Amino acid sequence: MNREQLVPFSGMKNYKVSEEDPDVRGWSVVDRDGQSYGTVHDMLVDPERMKVEYFAVEDGALVPAASTQVDAGNRRLILADALGLEREASTSTMSDAHYDRGTSDVRERGDARLTRAEEEVRIGKREVEAGEVVVAKHVETDHVTQDVPVERERVRVERRPVSEMRGSADIREDEIRVPLVEEEVVIEKRPVVKEELVISKERVSETERVDTDVRRERFDIQGDSELIDDAGDPHRGRR
Repeated sequence: MNREQLVPFSGMKNYKVSEEDPDVRGWSVVDRDGQSYGTVHDMLVDPERMKVEYFAVEDGALVPAASTQVDAGNRRLILADALGLEREASTSTMSDAHYDRGTSDVRERGDARLTRAEEEVRIGKREVEAGEVVVAKHVETDHVTQDVPVERERVRVERRPVSEMRGSADIREDEIRVPLVEEEVVIEKRPVVKEELVISKERVSETERVDTDVRRERFDIQGDSELIDDAGDPHRGRR
C-alpha cells in the first residue's frame, strides 16, 4: 500500500467511525510491558477500502494498525512489536504520508482552509465611586459696632427772684426729690434666614481617550508570485 494514498481520518468530512469499531483517538499506545509510546491523535485511512492502516501518535510516529491489539477496557492500544514502532518512527514521519496536524491534504481533497483571527476591542463602561462632596455649616463670630441714640432726664434748676412778699416765711429745712430716668441700650439677637443652598446632582459628558493593543493574525504566503492568485490580498502588488 502506497502511503501517499492514505488520507487522515480527521480530514474526511461526513465520515465517522462505525459503531462496531472503537474510535481510538485519544487512546494510549503501550507495549506489552506497559511502556507508553504516546497518544493516538489521528488515523490514516485507505480511502478505497475504507480501512485504517496506521495510527498517528503525538510524537509523529506511525503505528501499523495490524501490529496493535485493542484494549477497550483501558482505552489503549497494545503493540505486538515495539521494535516495529521504532522503525516506523525513524523511517516514516507524518510528512511521508502527506499528513500534518492543522493542515489538510490539498492533494486528496482539492482545497484547504486556514482561518485568520484578530482581536477586536469592545469598550464598556461601569460606574465607580469618584469621590464625594461634603456640604456643611460652621459658625463665625463678627464684632459689630453701632451708634445708638439714647435719651435720659436731667434736672434743670432755674433761679427766679421773688419780687413780692407772700406773707411771712418760715426758716426750716426742706427737700424735693425728683426721680430721673434714662434710656438703657438693650441688645437682642435672634437668628434670621439670609440664604439657602440647593444641593443636587447632574451628569456631565466628557470624552476620554482609551489606548490599548490588539493582536491580529496575518497570512504568510511564500512561493513564486506568478503561481499565486490571491485577489483578496490587501498588500497585493506591494511585494
